[in-house]
Amino acid sequence: MSLSALTQRLEAAGMPVAGLDPTEPFPAACASSLSGWLNEASSALVPAVTAVNCLLNPAAILLGGRLPDEVLDRLADETHRKMTAAAATIPASAPIRRATLSRDAPAVGAAILPFLDRMLPSDAILIKS
Repeated sequence: MSLSALTQRLEAAGMPVAGLDPTEPFPAACASSLSGWLNEASSALVPAVTAVNCLLNPAAILLGGRLPDEVLDRLADETHRKMTAAAATIPASAPIRRATLSRDAPAVGAAILPFLDRMLPSDAILIKS
């Protein structure tokens, strides 16, 4: 479900992937390869998204990363459609949307974790018995 997996699929189909702009629509020549990838990726997301809906009952589920906006929108729509079909009896179904944060937000969030581990007090200090 990553950008590299999508890129590999497009390259295997003989599509040019160099210079694809994430903010631009995908070329029409990539439609069949993109549809196949979206089908697999959305099917892989359904169990996790269903569990999140049932356990946490969020207001929304956001998908993000370095995938192009068009692909994330389609992935969100397809995943939501499959989830509602597969788990029609769940009491609430959160909408699935594309996250609108910076494309680097996941990397920045991961990079800050070691700093937070050093800067924040340990659990032992915070929990007094």
